[in-house]
Amino acid sequence: MFGFGYHYTTDEYKVVMGVEMFSSNKGSWKRIQVPLCRVGQSCGVFSRGALHWLLYSYDQRQHVPNLYAFDLEEEFSMMKLPDALQTLGLIRSSISYQLGVTREGCLYVIAQNEEVWDCGKLASFYVVDFWVMREYDNSDSWTKSLGACLLTWNGIESGVIDSGMGEFRRLLTCQGIGMDVGPTYLS
Repeated sequence: MFGFGYHYTTDEYKVVMGVEMFSSNKGSWKRIQVPLCRVGQSCGVFSRGALHWLLYSYDQRQHVPNLYAFDLEEEFSMMKLPDALQTLGLIRSSISYQLGVTREGCLYVIAQNEEVWDCGKLASFYVVDFWVMREYDNSDSWTKSLGACLLTWNGIESGVIDSGMGEFRRLLTCQGIGMDVGPTYLS
């Protein structure tokens, strides 16, 4: 687990590596208290004056990571991920998660999953969901901004893209020739 950020109130840069933090003002390393977790994404993401990581508890039944913030004042806090990701983690255990920051400075989480079946012909099913926390540290502000599903079977790819606004686009590709079948609206 590592990360790098700027602490604006003390005008210093801080580096976190494992259980230690380096302060540019003091020029030294200091031991910090970190949550007892398995690392899901080792590189911290800096936003709103804090470093963020996706960390898993040591409970082997946990398939969805927790979002932790380290405020560079040497304190960790846990932030809630979208409830839909918690439910998704109960259904499919092979999901990978990636944490990042949008151009607007909002945290985002990408959840992606690929299933492969061998039913006479190789088939795969790939799902990606893109969630954005619109208001920092407000778990009710998580918004699904984009979702996509793609099914490949026998050389034919079919997919659906969810714009997050109730509009879905159906896509179809057969032997390298693709077409957009058009929008479908939910009512």
